[in-house]
Amino acid sequence: MILFFLNAAMQLRAQVKIGSPGTPNANAVLELDGGTNKGLLLPKLTASQITALTTAPDGLVIFNTTDGFLYLRKNSAWQKITDATTGGGAAFTLPYSGTASTVGGAEFSITHTTTFGDAVYFTNNVGAALTTGAGNNKLNMTGGNTGIGLPAGLSDNPTLGKLVVRGTVGAVSAMFGDNTGGVSVMNNLPSIGFNYYYNAGSKAISTGFGSALGQDPSTGRIYLSSSATSITGAGTSMPLVDRVVVLANGNTGIAAANPLATLHVGKGAGTVGGTAQFDGTTYSSHFNYSSTEETYIRGGKASSQVIINDQGTGNIRLAENGGNVGIGIATPANKLSVAANTADDAVKFFNAGAGDAVYALSTNGSAINAIAFNTAVPAVKVGGGSASIVTTGNVGIGTQTPTRPLSFPAVLEKKISLYPGATGDAGFGVFGNELRMHSDNSNADITFGYDNFTNGFSEKMRIKGNGSVGIGNSNPAFPLDLTGRIRLRHIGANNTAGIWLDGTTTALRSFIGTNDNNTMGFYGSGVGWNFLMDVTDGSIMIGTAQKAAGFKVNVAGKIIAEEVRVQLRAAWPDYVFAGNYQLMPLPQLEQFIKTNNHLPGFNKAAEIEKAGADIGDTQRKLVEKVEELTLYVIELQKQVEALKKKN
Repeated sequence: MILFFLNAAMQLRAQVKIGSPGTPNANAVLELDGGTNKGLLLPKLTASQITALTTAPDGLVIFNTTDGFLYLRKNSAWQKITDATTGGGAAFTLPYSGTASTVGGAEFSITHTTTFGDAVYFTNNVGAALTTGAGNNKLNMTGGNTGIGLPAGLSDNPTLGKLVVRGTVGAVSAMFGDNTGGVSVMNNLPSIGFNYYYNAGSKAISTGFGSALGQDPSTGRIYLSSSATSITGAGTSMPLVDRVVVLANGNTGIAAANPLATLHVGKGAGTVGGTAQFDGTTYSSHFNYSSTEETYIRGGKASSQVIINDQGTGNIRLAENGGNVGIGIATPANKLSVAANTADDAVKFFNAGAGDAVYALSTNGSAINAIAFNTAVPAVKVGGGSASIVTTGNVGIGTQTPTRPLSFPAVLEKKISLYPGATGDAGFGVFGNELRMHSDNSNADITFGYDNFTNGFSEKMRIKGNGSVGIGNSNPAFPLDLTGRIRLRHIGANNTAGIWLDGTTTALRSFIGTNDNNTMGFYGSGVGWNFLMDVTDGSIMIGTAQKAAGFKVNVAGKIIAEEVRVQLRAAWPDYVFAGNYQLMPLPQLEQFIKTNNHLPGFNKAAEIEKAGADIGDTQRKLVEKVEELTLYVIELQKQVEALKKKN
């Protein structure tokens, strides 16, 4: 009877509570309340008995009396439900899956509360010790090496170092001191950032200055960069400026992003300190002690010397004894003192005549020239005669015998370099029978004009790097682009002014220009002058060089057109319909036709055959005759109507 009511209650409510009165939990089908001393006793089977249950349904739970653990039937297989065994080192094995429902939550979490021992211990003789479901080895230890972020199938085992990290956040592979002013390791250009990282732009780890040390593998460029100002706020944009750069060719730049020499030092900032400062015991010496472009070598105090090569007597001393300069002498007594210590001097002043090879004008002297040359050989030589100045005043570069104010040797080469660029130089040269003026790159232009001290340069002509020439404009859109008019001159017989034009396959196919002093037009290589205009009266000749007096257009040949419009200056013959128009009587008209064989107002056939007919005038006369004919018809119609009434 009790079972009957229990069964009825279960069917009515579909929920059962056992162990205490009351309503079962709304979310439970069966609620057990064992109080404080009772629990749920699960079925107990041995391991072999559990294995024999091959058709057990998923969800069945049994206590294994053989190993003392619970087993859950899942996906038609028995899964062990276990806990850590103190000191036993038992493996924790279960295919665990789940979904973290909160930010920062974990699908599986293990908390270690004792002082000693490992919270989690992973070991595997083959493959990764810990792998995510996506196949990335989050932690992989092999032979003492540790790999983080290694992609499965590509390189499961870390072999390149004790710690191998792959994968990035932005360009950051590792971060030490996240948001607290730390160090980042980046792989976009392999680099280490100090309070700096790169993720969709250069950013600060925390408030303050930042810097980076890295290399560009594609060029071999090594750089040390830092921020120019302190940045406020973690994650804020932090631009870096290259401070030290080493190129693959060994060139090193300090404050120079693209060093052009083995050591290239950029200009110092401000007016104190200069480009380089060298501290002594009490004072500091400087190089380029200025914010301007002059080169300064500055001693630490007013009486300091600047000495070049202090070994022996072959030295140079600057700024000593009231600003005197000594070369090869320890105590220069003059503004410039030069002492020789060998037969071949570094600087030689030579004079074989009565005057001075070098003459400096004193404050009370009477000489005209500050420096005078009086010698039969070059008075000044540079580089063993690579440059010279002779008594005539001629200057030679690369020659000791200049014959002009500025002379070069008879060698086909570049002569003057005005600006050495990165890929070439701008200047002048002689090559074969060619005087060459060249720019330093394909985008550089050559301009011509005049310079005014007040208004500066005024451009008149430009040759673009692509070869286009602009006259009167600085941006030619065609190979030759002129602003304004152009004049072509006559230079002799058969050379009248004009322009020859090539055909698509034949050179000099046509010519546009003057034929003679009075005519100009178009000339074809196959037909000659076939279109001319007389510049004295504006008449045009097509297919002929002859023109008829009194005509503006002369055509030798046929003309075809869809429409020809003739506009006469004479009155159009609507005057025929005026009331006072004298219409020739028909008998008189008949007599005129019999006598002349043509209508009144028209020329005879022989005259038209000889002199031609005027289209406009002929058309006007035809309209006149049609209108007269209309009046004749109207008059005849009136006569017909009158006869009808009489009959």
